[in-house]
Amino acid sequence: MIRNYILICTIFFLFSCETQRNQISKNLNPDKNQVYSNLKEVKKIPKNIQLKGTASIYQEEKNIKLSVNIKAQRDSVFWCSVSGPLNIELFRILLTKDSLFVLDRINKAFYKKSEKEIKEYLNASTSLLEVQSFLFAKPMLTKNHYIKEELDTSIVIISKQKNKSSRYIINKNNLNILSVILSEEKMGNKNTFRLDYLEYNVVEEYILPKKLNITLDAIIKSRKEQFACNIDFSKSLILEKQDFIFNIPNSYVQAN
Repeated sequence: MIRNYILICTIFFLFSCETQRNQISKNLNPDKNQVYSNLKEVKKIPKNIQLKGTASIYQEEKNIKLSVNIKAQRDSVFWCSVSGPLNIELFRILLTKDSLFVLDRINKAFYKKSEKEIKEYLNASTSLLEVQSFLFAKPMLTKNHYIKEELDTSIVIISKQKNKSSRYIINKNNLNILSVILSEEKMGNKNTFRLDYLEYNVVEEYILPKKLNITLDAIIKSRKEQFACNIDFSKSLILEKQDFIFNIPNSYVQAN
């Protein structure tokens, strides 16, 4: 089961290494049009970043603590190494635009999943690009999104389409995204994914996620899964270039 937890969490938190341009609003009480305009704006992001930190997965009163090393190249490659105690690598992940590869060091196996297979595995129709945009703190706003309410310190933007809904909670002062909540009903089941940005980190002129909390309540491969994952990035780097090493040993077998 640990493979399922790590694979699912990795699919999600891999995408969190996107960044947005550090543009803090000087107006502490922006109007709704300004908020909507700023959120729709395409912000410049660095070409290469690296994030290192720890992840704690909580499920059925169990707590799994891991170390994570994430590398990303804008719009093309995501790479992640997941290690356990004594810094022994457990998994290595490579994500491209259309495929996900996983090296399972424990069982000396590797996995390859297409975008379609990932959707079937997660029992959700949300595309990787959509998930990526949510976790980049740069939502894909459409004409279906509208500002539902404006509170003292936050603004809530929602969209509802057939069996899917998305909700963004925005900090009213600096326009940072505080939470993303995705829901989808499929075949009588409701899947809910929530991402809370607990803390951001400013590196050079960019805003990077520092602390995240992920919760998932979903039907995955006909099984009810509920768990939470807390991530704390202790090191964030903006790089000119970097390598994404992913070599599959000849002795490893391909698994389903």
